Amino acid sequence: MLNALRQELELTAHYFANRCLSTLYFGGGTPSILSLSEWESLLEAIRSLYSIDDLKECTVECNPEDITSELLELWHAHGVDRISLGVQSFRNEDLQYLGRQHDARQIHRALDTILSSDIPKISVDLIYGIPTTTVDGLIENLRLIDQYDIPHFSAYALTVERRTALYHFIQKGKYPSPDDSAIVEQMKLLMDWARHKGYRQYEISNFGKPGHESQHNLVYWYQQPYLGVGPSAHSYDGHRRRHHVVASNLAYIRSLRSGVLPHRVEYLTDEDLYNELILTRLRLDEGIPKERLLGFPNAMVDHFYDSIEPFVQKGWVVETPVSWRLTADGKPWADAIAREVFYIL
Repeated sequence: MLNALRQELELTAHYFANRCLSTLYFGGGTPSILSLSEWESLLEAIRSLYSIDDLKECTVECNPEDITSELLELWHAHGVDRISLGVQSFRNEDLQYLGRQHDARQIHRALDTILSSDIPKISVDLIYGIPTTTVDGLIENLRLIDQYDIPHFSAYALTVERRTALYHFIQKGKYPSPDDSAIVEQMKLLMDWARHKGYRQYEISNFGKPGHESQHNLVYWYQQPYLGVGPSAHSYDGHRRRHHVVASNLAYIRSLRSGVLPHRVEYLTDEDLYNELILTRLRLDEGIPKERLLGFPNAMVDHFYDSIEPFVQKGWVVETPVSWRLTADGKPWADAIAREVFYIL
């Protein structure tokens, strides 16, 4: 896999003409399982192809059980300045429900290790709406976020994906399924708490103290160009061209062994660009900019006005001089609103 990643990096080095990166993000689940030597090899491959001296942000996603002082020292030496830690919950009963490998003890140990390292920025992921989490349980998770003085956190409502162990257990009646009303209640509690503590909910699922917003993720939400490397990764040229990497690890490796990029290219239509604008900008606290919307064909603009108005009347969307944005009451229903506003031929 590492050999394939290095080869894909070489074959896509033309993607950015100036080869000067502004952000770098190692994600996709479990990059922290790599050994120190494997990390050094991957980081050196990137350095050989791109200038990363002026990075605004370099993030690594981590699992609590993988964190060591040695790994943090290596990352810091190679420019990593931000850790995204997959906490999910500080409560063992929630972690067991989710099928996570770590427990609460490992979370606390990982946070202590990160906060005592030279890496200056940290974010943690939380999941709410877990059937084993009561309102009191969510409050306890948020209390620990405050206790550790975490400047950024992401909070996602539990979704159950098909072909997962959790889906199987729910279908068999071994685990209870998520409750929509509990999810909405917990989301509203979370938003109120975050606002009171000085966090800006700059995106539906992301909360940051001033200056701690994820610079890398803002690239996606603003539809700016980015390059994704590895199985299932997506890339976008900032205009109309997107490519998707094959999801299968085996197909990915075989293709690159043959010197062929395992990419599927897609050219976005006006409808695609409109729908992506709705999907991404509605999630941001700034909302959907009028200037961008008015650049689309009249039929799409008319459809937008007709479909957004019921949500304005309902108090879920507010029109400002420069945008349409969600209200606090509308945020729990962002996906449902977006579906109604999408333009489908």
